[in-house]
Amino acid sequence: PRWERELSAGHLVTGHTTDMPDDERVLLEADRVGSIVVTPIIAGGRWWGHVGYDDAHSERVWTVPELDALRAAAGIIGAAVEREASEARLRQVARFEAVGRVAGSLAHDFGNLLTIVRGRAQLLLRAPLDDASREDAEAILTASDRGADLVRELLLFSRKRPGVIEAVDLNEQVVRAERILGRTVGPSIGIEIDPMTKTRSHAEL
Repeated sequence: PRWERELSAGHLVTGHTTDMPDDERVLLEADRVGSIVVTPIIAGGRWWGHVGYDDAHSERVWTVPELDALRAAAGIIGAAVEREASEARLRQVARFEAVGRVAGSLAHDFGNLLTIVRGRAQLLLRAPLDDASREDAEAILTASDRGADLVRELLLFSRKRPGVIEAVDLNEQVVRAERILGRTVGPSIGIEIDPMTKTRSHAEL
């Protein structure tokens, strides 16, 4: 724990094993270390690791050139770690940009298909239909509207269209979802919804 505190603060840890606290001395003596010096490796402004020298002779005194070389090595390692992290971030950004471009392209193509589907459903609703057929046409229209929402979400993800925050009627959204789910699960599964009323208090919601 002491080493972690010192290294995290950017300080060297050095000394003879016999002069160190008991818990540290036991571990170092088990590895036949008589004297040690450790310097932190700093990457991205944080302690990333450490590098150091050790010697079996407890009377070993570390010279200034040795300490300077140790600090230089830690600096080189820290710079390499930062460079690798920066390159990894750049690769990740490039992957996200590629995914965004694909998502935007698919969204445009899917949106064109939905326009056709929605137009056909609207034409059907203008014709005389029995109740079941009209309900099917309305379900197609509702599904195409939901598909259009997905297209907008994809375009937002691809950053090709600015986002817009707006109020929505949650009851309407739930009812639309219930119609689609009802057709999907079939008559063997019942679906119950409990729309919120405007008279409910915030505590009840």
